[in-house]
Amino acid sequence: DNNFPEKYGTASGNAQIDVTQSVFGGASCLFNGGSDAVNFGDSADWDFGTGDFGLRFRFQLKPNTGGTYRAIFEIGKNDVSGVLIGMDNSSYLFVTINNTTYNTSWAPSLNTWYSLNVSRIGSILYVKIDNVVKYSGAQSSDITGSTQGVSIGASTTYPTYKYDGWIDEVRIISGVGFTDSDASVAYINAAYYNTYRLDIKNLGSTTTSILLHGTVSAFNN
Repeated sequence: DNNFPEKYGTASGNAQIDVTQSVFGGASCLFNGGSDAVNFGDSADWDFGTGDFGLRFRFQLKPNTGGTYRAIFEIGKNDVSGVLIGMDNSSYLFVTINNTTYNTSWAPSLNTWYSLNVSRIGSILYVKIDNVVKYSGAQSSDITGSTQGVSIGASTTYPTYKYDGWIDEVRIISGVGFTDSDASVAYINAAYYNTYRLDIKNLGSTTTSILLHGTVSAFNN
């Protein structure tokens, strides 16, 4: 197993482990709106350039306690250079890249786990829920140069966007997109792709340390 440098982030608000909800591993990260977030600092690893990338995680929504929009995940600062994944509570999930928004027509149910895959492969952006394409279209923006890092359960671009729900099994990969089910991309050549996997178990309600593993091993464990 070849590892890239691990990254430590900071949990803020009341972001915490919840052992009552998970898909794998017996725990997930719970966000209750407000100032809840997990943040990782700036890194050149978050600069995808114009190449392929993949963002994959599982999420489950609770009733919204904030405003019209939810911010589920942001890498970089999307109004400058980055990717924001969010929800319009009236109807749909959306992805915004470098201030251009790509809307799906898909709306989740509450209290249900979903697998989300946002990948750019060969200048085409794919948004998949449970491996079913909900959006695809041309996308070749240069995602480089932001200094804002990664925000889980929050947005640097839109601080009023909050998230109520659970997030688990976060994967970030640069150089390739996720093309199919977790099992089909379980092994990635270490020589070519940087992959980061969130270790949710390192987050506790009384600690502010959370670990983002640099790894190229299995994606579905």
